[in-house]
This record gives sequence, structure tokens and C-alpha cells, in this order.
Amino acid sequence: MPDPTGPAAALRDPATPPAPDGEADALLAMLLGALSTGETVLSDAPSTPALRDAAAALRRLGVPVEERGAGHWHICGRGIGGLAEPAVVLEAGGSDMLAQLLLGLLAGHAGFAVLAGERTAPLPEALTVPLVAGGARLTARGAGGLPLAIEGSGMLLPLDCAMAGDGRDGPGPATRAALLVAALCARGTSLVPAGSGPAAALARRFGAGVSEEGPVLRVEGQPELRGLSLRFGSGSEGIAHAG
Repeated sequence: MPDPTGPAAALRDPATPPAPDGEADALLAMLLGALSTGETVLSDAPSTPALRDAAAALRRLGVPVEERGAGHWHICGRGIGGLAEPAVVLEAGGSDMLAQLLLGLLAGHAGFAVLAGERTAPLPEALTVPLVAGGARLTARGAGGLPLAIEGSGMLLPLDCAMAGDGRDGPGPATRAALLVAALCARGTSLVPAGSGPAAALARRFGAGVSEEGPVLRVEGQPELRGLSLRFGSGSEGIAHAG
């Protein structure tokens, strides 16, 4: 039985809003594993097209990713700043969560990439405005959805959530998680919207410096994240055990 006072308890704290679902947790964990040094192992993760699309995208960015049995992933991280420029288009498929996470990841790495997927609506200004202000260049055609050309910056400036639109509705979970990923890749200390719940707790498990200050998260950029092993459970609580 998992230790109710151990590290996993922080990810199940009822005071922390749950992630949208286990797939969202697994996508974020896979990207954090890519940004870490050493190996990250995801066990009993959801076996979905979005996870397979994420793995394919990371391989195209130079990250070794293997699925050794359904839902059991091994990611050999390249560290922040260690991704390669992709030679082909990156596919997000039908996952809006993956599209936004990849955008946050690519914005914080030098190089050019094209992100494709099924989303045709414009990506949230709560995500694109801070990324552009930080130094990334985004080019879309038509309504501003996918495909999207991204010229990232290895020297992305700290993000400030005050730049993220007028805040009337507040960014959704995918946008909050993507901003967290971008803030980890940026220089200095970023301020991004709080309320990302398990996303912030998961980033701390990898060694990120993330602290909550009222409505914002203070995120220390370009940390040395460490690979780890995570076991997933079922249900809306998402990650059930981290070890």
C-alpha cells in the first residue's frame, strides 16, 4: 500500500485541483522526462493515440522514447536546451493538450519547427502572447490554428502571466500546463497562472523550483531536472503513485 504521507500524497491532495485526466498527466510527464537528465519510466500510463503522437514528436526532437509493453514508456531525457531541430513536421493529432504542451516546449528551444494537428481554431492568446513576448516567433495562416510555424529561443525571457490576455475567463488546464513547461525552459523566474494542480506537483517531483504565490506560480527557469519513475492509476485523480 502506498505511503499516505509520502511524495505520492502531494499528487492526491484533495485541496489540489485534479488534472483533466490520466492522459493529460502522462503527456506532461513524458515532456518533463524529455527535459530531464537520465531515464524516466512511466508505468501503467494510459495507452492512447495522444501518447503515441507525443512519443513520435519527441523522437523527432532527438529524444529516445520506447514503449515496452502497453502503457510502459522509457524516456531518455536530453535536458533543457538539449532538443534537436526536427527535420519533419511534428504531429499533435486530435489532442489539444499535446498541441499546447509541444508549443510551450518548442518556444523555449532554439530552432525551427512546424506543429500540425486537427485544431483549426486559434491557439489561446493566454499562451501565445507570453511566448511571443518572451522571444518566440509564431506564424500561422488563416484563423491562426494549426499548422503553426515556431521559431523558438534558447534564451526565452521570463514569462509573466499578466501578459496573458485580459484574464476574464482564465486559461484552461492545457494552457496552464503549457505555460509551466515554457517557464521551465525560459531564463530567470517566470510567473504563470496557478491552479495547475497536479502539473505543478509533478514538476516538483522532477526537481523543478515551483512555488505558489496567490494567483500565480513562481517558476525557476532552466533547472536541472532529474528523471524518475512514475506509476499511474485510473480515475480522474490522474497519477496515483510516484516513486
